[in-house]
Amino acid sequence: MRLILMQNSENGIITTEQIAENVAKIALENDLWILPEVFDTGFNVDINFNFNKENLKQFLKTIAQKHKIAICGSIYEKIYTKIFNNFYCFYPDGQVFSQAKRHLFGKFEKNYITPANSRNIFEYCNVTFCPIICYDLRFPVWCKNNGGKYQVLLCVSQWPQIRAEERKILLAARALENLCYVVNVNGLGKSTVYFPWGKNALQLSNEKIAIYNFDIQELTQFRKKRNYFNDFDKFGLQC
Repeated sequence: MRLILMQNSENGIITTEQIAENVAKIALENDLWILPEVFDTGFNVDINFNFNKENLKQFLKTIAQKHKIAICGSIYEKIYTKIFNNFYCFYPDGQVFSQAKRHLFGKFEKNYITPANSRNIFEYCNVTFCPIICYDLRFPVWCKNNGGKYQVLLCVSQWPQIRAEERKILLAARALENLCYVVNVNGLGKSTVYFPWGKNALQLSNEKIAIYNFDIQELTQFRKKRNYFNDFDKFGLQC
C-alpha cells in the first residue's frame, strides 16, 4: 500500500484545488492520502470562523470514491453546539471514520474545542491505524498500543519548527514503545515516517508531497522478534 503525504511548509494550508490536482496526477487504487491537522485553515483561527464543513467533507468523499482511494486529515468543525478538531478518513466505498483530538493546545482550543472522550482505530487495506492529532503525541497513555491492536500510529499535526527536535524524539519513542510504524504528516513541513525500531524511514523537507510504500510484512517479522505486548502494564484510560 502506498501512503501519500501532503504538506505545505509555508502556512500549513492545503486547498481543495491542490488536493484535486495532485490526486488526479498520481493516484493509484488503494492509496492512502494523508493531509495534515486542520489542513484547510491552519492552526490560527478564532471563534468567529465558519465551522460548517459539510461541503469540504463532501468534496473529500467524492475524491475518494472517484479515484478509489482513501483520504484523511483533520478539520475544525461545529457539530450541533460543540466545536471539534476532528480527524476523518473517507473510504472509496463511501464509508467515513472519525476521531476527535483529545489533548487541546493553545488558547483557542482550550477555550472552545471539545476534547475526545474515547479513542478509536480504523482499518484500510488490512492495515490498522491509530489516528492522533498533534499535541496527542506527547501523551503515551493515549497512544498506548495495548495488545498490539494497531500497526501504524498516524499523527497529523501543525507542529512548529521551533520544536522540531522534540517532535522527532517523541515520534521515535512512540514507535519503539508501541512496536509500530509512526507516520507524521505535519502541515508546517518535515513530515516523516519512523520504523518500529525507532529509526527514520522517510524525512521530507519542504516538499509538497511524498510517497511511502508501506510493507506490513516488515512489521510482522519485527514483532515476532520483539513481542513485548504481554509485558505491558495493565491500566485503564479515564476520559
